[in-house]
Amino acid sequence: MFDYADDKITINYIANRRNILLLDGFGTRRLLFDPDKTPAEAIYESLKRYSFRLVLRDVIKYRSGIHAEMLTPFIDRDTAQKMLEEIADMSVIRPADNGSFILERNHIESFGDTLEWFIATILKREFGAHAGWSIKLQTPGVGGDYDVLALIENNLVYIETKSSPPAHIEQASMAEFCLRVETVRPAMAAVLVDTHLRMKDKIVPAVEHVFRSRGYNCNMSRLSGEIFHFKHCLYVLNSKSDLISNLKKVIADFLTHKNYFL
Repeated sequence: MFDYADDKITINYIANRRNILLLDGFGTRRLLFDPDKTPAEAIYESLKRYSFRLVLRDVIKYRSGIHAEMLTPFIDRDTAQKMLEEIADMSVIRPADNGSFILERNHIESFGDTLEWFIATILKREFGAHAGWSIKLQTPGVGGDYDVLALIENNLVYIETKSSPPAHIEQASMAEFCLRVETVRPAMAAVLVDTHLRMKDKIVPAVEHVFRSRGYNCNMSRLSGEIFHFKHCLYVLNSKSDLISNLKKVIADFLTHKNYFL
């Protein structure tokens, strides 16, 4: 596992400066892999591939009796089998009867926490940020975790991550995102949906609606592809064609303009 000791100190300072109590964060129980058994470097590198992340979602969905034929239709059977063997080498799944596989950590029900860990680790490894995931703050009236908090060039960055496709993302979750933004007042905030589907149809209108309802004249503009911004500090993005490249575009755009909308 990577060392997050300095990151934990930084996130605690961020909370203290806002007179907010840090309740929890950096949890590993709901990660798809066991940090004591899985080399973090190996799974981090594999998670950079969208196809690998899709297969992990299917592994969670089926849980046991997993065969290559059951996996995402975007890859062929031979590729799926190789990926299952790769995932087994990481102790995420283990061989079972009839050549099938079973999920090792059978209490895992969602890819969400693993995606949060991955995004936080990208910010740490690729951008030199202090970053944390699944951050729980004591903020009465504001529910949910801060999926990813990071400090980039002394700017607080908050990223809400979504592992579900846009059709399954409710506007209520965007309203909660807006409240969390208003509570910690980051310099930059973003909704990142790990999909190759369009953001313009549902997610962008949902974000515009909830921020307008709070008094902001939020009209998002296209930065590039399926990346949208409001005043170069509030972003919506997907992971097509590469998640890290899209994060680079967003962070570079923010640092170039440095507009603070709150």
